[in-house]
Amino acid sequence: MEIKNETIERLKEAIVEKYGSPLETEKDYSLLSEAIGDFAFRHGNKADSVSASTLKRLFGYMRDHFSPSVTTLNILSRYVGFSDFQSFLNGLQSDEVISKHIAADSLAIGEEITLCWEPSRIMTIRYEGNSRFSVIKAEGTRIAVGSKFRCAVIISGEPLILTDLLMPEAKEPIIYIIGKKSGVSINK
Repeated sequence: MEIKNETIERLKEAIVEKYGSPLETEKDYSLLSEAIGDFAFRHGNKADSVSASTLKRLFGYMRDHFSPSVTTLNILSRYVGFSDFQSFLNGLQSDEVISKHIAADSLAIGEEITLCWEPSRIMTIRYEGNSRFSVIKAEGTRIAVGSKFRCAVIISGEPLILTDLLMPEAKEPIIYIIGKKSGVSINK
């Protein structure tokens, strides 16, 4: 498989964004390697790991001609929220590249996310598995703590559709949209 340099650069940008820190020292690459391994372990991919030396070669910290394996690209793509490298490529080739997003199937059960939207709405949700979430904190919104809903993907800057939203006192689930005007922001 021939991979364009631009594609690798986009993957590296996504990795640094997810990691949340610049990669400047040998220790940074060791910590990133651990973060990737921890992420994989939490998501049931115990064999997924990328060594610090592979990361250093990929990011150009070690001056050496390097072409990453498809296995390495798959692991790194999973780390940034895609099912594999082909899914990452498909995202780049779509009409609109989605930068910050969270796919429900990339979350560990019990993982919490805080969503914010205008005007001054805040909601913290917990992943329950199978694209299901429960609301554990809510401020400025009609959605009550204890509500449950389904959602496959949360995209920063876009409205979020809560499917099968069931509020604690409700008898029937509804579909509810949050962030209609300016989208939601994601804090993990």
